[in-house]
Amino acid sequence: MIECVIFDLDGLMVNTEVIARTVYKEEALKLGYKLDDDFFKGITGSTLQESKKYFDKYDGLINHVQKIMIKRREAIFKASNKKGFLNKKGLIELLDYLFFKNIKVCIATSSDYEYAKKLLNSIGKDYKFDAICTGDMVKNHKPNPDIFLLAKDKVNIPSENCLVLEDSKNGIIAAKNAKMNVGFIYDTIEEDEIMKNLYDFKFNSLDEVIKIL
Repeated sequence: MIECVIFDLDGLMVNTEVIARTVYKEEALKLGYKLDDDFFKGITGSTLQESKKYFDKYDGLINHVQKIMIKRREAIFKASNKKGFLNKKGLIELLDYLFFKNIKVCIATSSDYEYAKKLLNSIGKDYKFDAICTGDMVKNHKPNPDIFLLAKDKVNIPSENCLVLEDSKNGIIAAKNAKMNVGFIYDTIEEDEIMKNLYDFKFNSLDEVIKIL
């Protein structure tokens, strides 16, 4: 029985990965780099520390990454100023259902706490999440399971009774490493065979999660 649903943030709850990818591509092109899909699959859902090897594929790109990340953050924050604008399809319906049914709701994101709070505040409804776990709270990041283990410990729910919702390969691997149920919702990362063999459910949008609960 699912007693806790753990949400990734970027690309899962809010439509930010498209913005991030656009900023990365445009800024990299200015510097003479053409980023491929493998690059984005490798960095999505993880921190710079965990995804450094993907930046290293492009000689010298790592030297410009802080500037690019600042522009990414600025673009996302600007979009988030309009309440509900970034919400993914079915987000409000699913959250309303979970709180009505008294199912624990946690956030587990590789982003920092300030960033997470800004985006959660942009949803347009004042939800009281049971736990907000961010990348600055754990030592090891996705695809390591630390962020999900922290979330389940905060609400005291066993891993087997948790459902993680993810849109990234790194997130799916991390959730399975935490021995949790995993639902995949496509955003920008096309699923590969590894992902297909790991996730338990596939949804077209967040409101579809209600059917299996």
